[in-house]
Amino acid sequence: MSLTYFMIKFQLHPFSENTTQVSGVISRYGSELNLNLQLSPASTLVLPTTEEASKRRVGLWQETCVEIFLKNQQSTEYLEYNLSPSGDWNLFFFKDYRVAYRGELFELPMTEVPGITHSLSSEGLWRFDALVPLPKTIPWTKSVGQLEVGLSFVMKTQESGPHYFSLEHLKEKPDFHDPASFKLRI
Repeated sequence: MSLTYFMIKFQLHPFSENTTQVSGVISRYGSELNLNLQLSPASTLVLPTTEEASKRRVGLWQETCVEIFLKNQQSTEYLEYNLSPSGDWNLFFFKDYRVAYRGELFELPMTEVPGITHSLSSEGLWRFDALVPLPKTIPWTKSVGQLEVGLSFVMKTQESGPHYFSLEHLKEKPDFHDPASFKLRI
């Protein structure tokens, strides 16, 4: 079986007026995604504290958090990854727009967990890197070039917030689950 490699550059746009620039690259090699995000200036960015080893946790979107949405082009099903700079993560499985599967399927079991790192340079550039395994239990995640991708970033700051960034904002309020905003293909 040959593995296909995809790499796409992106720019995230603020929901409301903001001078922060958020951009990066998402790539896929086989059954892994690699997300490299950078933010500048990061002088007011508030990062969650790391208290223990990274773990699966609910509510990460209430802090500074990266979200990746993956949708099957042939159905309404999609996955939502929440990735925190603290190393905490979660993965949710939806059968339709904001309609979650019940029980164990909602918080999808994972045998491999995302690897997350971040750093802040003296020039005020914040980097976030995540290596994200695709779940082997969802057959459509193996589709090459057929996954629709949505990316978003929730930023807490010292002054105000949260601030919401996405590939595209299509509604009056931030709605990262809107499949029409899943603009990338991998």
